[in-house]
Amino acid sequence: MLKGHGLRGRIMEIKHCGVNGDQLLRLCNSPARLFVIQFVGRISEAVVSDIDGKVRQARSEGREAWYCIMDGQDTARVLRAYGEL
Repeated sequence: MLKGHGLRGRIMEIKHCGVNGDQLLRLCNSPARLFVIQFVGRISEAVVSDIDGKVRQARSEGREAWYCIMDGQDTARVLRAYGEL
């Protein structure tokens, strides 16, 4: 799930995750095993907690699942490491 400058706030909240706030649920219901959430600003603890709970639930059901959270600072580090900043 990639969120860019189109999101008007500086902090990504669950309400910013899809029209109905269900983008995280749809993401975790996909067949993927690695779920990446990236935003150019800060990511709220509620979003982190939600994805963590969903990944724990998937693991308890015997599925392989991991998640990666990349906020603005992490994004800048990756871009700088690859000469894009």
